Amino acid sequence: MERGLRLIYPLALAVSHVKWNPDRLSFATAVAISKEMGFKGAYSLETGGPEPYAVVQTNLDRLLEYL
Repeated sequence: MERGLRLIYPLALAVSHVKWNPDRLSFATAVAISKEMGFKGAYSLETGGPEPYAVVQTNLDRLLEYL
């Protein structure tokens, strides 16, 4: 996944969209790679579960922590 992000970020001009899977990649690593590759667009995150709004808020808090 890390290699794939390094390949795709130079091509992603506007949006980075991910179906979140914390078992495959951490927020810290994903955001670090986006910074390393010079990504300046918007982040979009797909989540689910019984409390989707709570999950979105938690993930937003994490994203802001690493930006």
